Amino acid sequence: MKLHRIALFAVLLGGTIASSAVHALDVTLYLVTTDTSGNTTSSTPLTPSLISGGAAVNLDADSPVGGAKTYSANGVPQFTIARCQGCAGRARVFVSEGSIDRLVLTDAQITNVSGAVATLRIDARSGSLTVSGPGGDYPYATELGGTFTAPLGAGAATDPANRIQVTALAEGNCEGPCMIDNPSIDAGEDSTTYYKYSLVAPPFLAGGLAQFAPKEQQILFCANFFPDTGGDVSPLCQPSLQLSVDISLKARHGARIPGSIGAFHVPERCEPDNGLLRGCETMANFFASLGPKGFKIYDVRLEASPGEQRTVDFRDGTRNSPDAWVTRRGERDDDDDDHGEKGNVSNTRVKLATNGSGDVKASGLCPAAGCPDSSILPVRVYCGPNLTSTTAIRLNRKGDGRADVSFSLPCPDPAVLIMDQYDDRWVAAPAIF
Repeated sequence: MKLHRIALFAVLLGGTIASSAVHALDVTLYLVTTDTSGNTTSSTPLTPSLISGGAAVNLDADSPVGGAKTYSANGVPQFTIARCQGCAGRARVFVSEGSIDRLVLTDAQITNVSGAVATLRIDARSGSLTVSGPGGDYPYATELGGTFTAPLGAGAATDPANRIQVTALAEGNCEGPCMIDNPSIDAGEDSTTYYKYSLVAPPFLAGGLAQFAPKEQQILFCANFFPDTGGDVSPLCQPSLQLSVDISLKARHGARIPGSIGAFHVPERCEPDNGLLRGCETMANFFASLGPKGFKIYDVRLEASPGEQRTVDFRDGTRNSPDAWVTRRGERDDDDDDHGEKGNVSNTRVKLATNGSGDVKASGLCPAAGCPDSSILPVRVYCGPNLTSTTAIRLNRKGDGRADVSFSLPCPDPAVLIMDQYDDRWVAAPAIF
């Protein structure tokens, strides 16, 4: 395994502190051997060794550029990796930093040429992310998107031998389980094996198709450490990202990864209780952009808090605001197929889709005493009794606003609450109370 180091400039971003430490991207490929129970028995490094590509490690051939590169074990070809047809970039693993930190495998066509079912493991580590901030709760996400492929006469691409398993980690000074895994029990896991992996494909996006697009997001705590820079310095959180991707394929079958298998981090905190919502918003918007659009599974109107005249507890015992709120009613909603509903229906609305994203639209949502010039309110997404994600909605002086929301799948019995500015009481809840 070769070490690929990248020098990054120190920057100052939104009150966070950038480290001047050297940043590293490490990538290794293995042929994985397992027993009948699926447990790993050996991992053989594949040849040829990788060549540094700066902030990216290319996995396809340098000549012709993007062509199939063969990875062999003991001189026997096992897998080829090429740029996937129609993909703009080369098959590669890359790390990048910004408003979203990313460690990603993308633009790859991976094919099993061994003649039998085989598993390729790709391990990648970002090294310490250089943009850091104070200890606290930070948003993370992981995605697995692509399609299984099979040539004519090789059997169905949906063969159960085709499987991808992704373990995404937030390494460094995180506390507790550092795997990005929400919900903690995915397909193929149970109470004795949870935290085995973050994502798995199949299950497929739709029955009978070889396309897959699971994704998950989670808030993880990152502890303080004191950088060794001399003098008095503020404590920082400085995590790193890691991906371990096991790609098991039937002979001659492949996996096309035109989007990404990735781990993501937002370098801004998501702590609604402390009024820190920017990280929540950034992750919700990014999460909504991942994978296919999906179709609607949840569409409800939100009713405003009735105030002290009525007490309503919701999901985890969250009570409505003692102040009465109002919402606009009975006007046209451009998203309605029937061009709007008449009568007394609330026009504050939430929609969730099968891809784990959605949006909430507030319409005239204000305290009954009058609308402030502007406000930022936390938004909670529940799956059953469990709070699964938090974001925020910005309301203008008319009480109008929109926010993207994200949640992890599966999500039984979803619900969304708009909270007061202190994230203590709800001001709008599903109109089922």
